[in-house]
Amino acid sequence: IFLRETVTPQLILLSMVGLLGTIFVLKPGFTSALLPGMAAVGQGFGIAIVAILLRKLHETEKVLSIVAAFAFYGSAIIALVFGHTFIAPTINEWFLLFGIGITGTFGQLSYTRAYAYAPASHVQPFQYIEVLVSVLLGIIFWGDIPDLPMVFGAILIVGCGWELMIAKQFVKVPPS
Repeated sequence: IFLRETVTPQLILLSMVGLLGTIFVLKPGFTSALLPGMAAVGQGFGIAIVAILLRKLHETEKVLSIVAAFAFYGSAIIALVFGHTFIAPTINEWFLLFGIGITGTFGQLSYTRAYAYAPASHVQPFQYIEVLVSVLLGIIFWGDIPDLPMVFGAILIVGCGWELMIAKQFVKVPPS
């Protein structure tokens, strides 16, 4: 709505089913697990705001400028909030951080560039891949096995994103 992009009944339905999937994953209740789940939902709204900003910024800014500005302001905010808890990384941790920085920068540049070629509502579903990767990493490194409601919710979330990607031929070919 903010971007004046077409909001179809299919998009509304898929969004509602995806939200239902989120409820299955979070299994909300009045327990100590409620706060992290609410934080995740809050992060989702934050990501939506970033998606809107990225799409609008493409009207006047270049990809490198957008990514550099987000990195600068994000780092400044993190330093202000968490700077007092800083612990110097070991040499091995520096190498890991360097690898994370390189792959993260490549991913962010690709993700930001995508907004120049497709509506935000078509780019965002690709973020659902994070759900699968997070579950896989949880299984591999921590032995976290998702229960049936979480698996069902994840299938709903990823399925809605996948359906939106399949249903639309939305990618514009960049000029050569």
